[in-house]
Amino acid sequence: MRSLLIFTVLLYAIFILALPAHAQTVNISGLSTLNLPSFSGSGNSSTEDDVCVYNSNNADYSISASGSGTGGAFTLTSAGSTVAYHPFFRDSVGSGSFVELQNVNQNYDFTDASTTSLTCADSGGVNATVRIVANEADMLNANSGSYSGSVTLVVAPR
Repeated sequence: MRSLLIFTVLLYAIFILALPAHAQTVNISGLSTLNLPSFSGSGNSSTEDDVCVYNSNNADYSISASGSGTGGAFTLTSAGSTVAYHPFFRDSVGSGSFVELQNVNQNYDFTDASTTSLTCADSGGVNATVRIVANEADMLNANSGSYSGSVTLVVAPR
């Protein structure tokens, strides 16, 4: 039985842009270390984290992602072995469609950032969801072990 036990997500996402009339702040917060469940031998393995995205100017923002693999690839590693994973993002909590962040450092546009609360107090503390998926086919070909990796999400105003 193969197992993928640990996936560490490190997210750096605070950017402040100076605009002519005022400073605009965008922020992503509430991020946690994500652990994929142990692989049972069939099915994809996934995990999610609800987060807060804030933009002081308007509700529009973009997200880009890069992984800790070679060239920013989205991979988990264990003793030299690698397994691909897929990061997804949704600008809502509980319902709506996820967008796969499939291209390293490509900007993906979203809406619905909090414009009134840096901590999303106006929406229960969260307003977006990060999902990580490791596909069954990739895990079936992996050696047993504890795999880890990181993904960096960058949030920017638009």
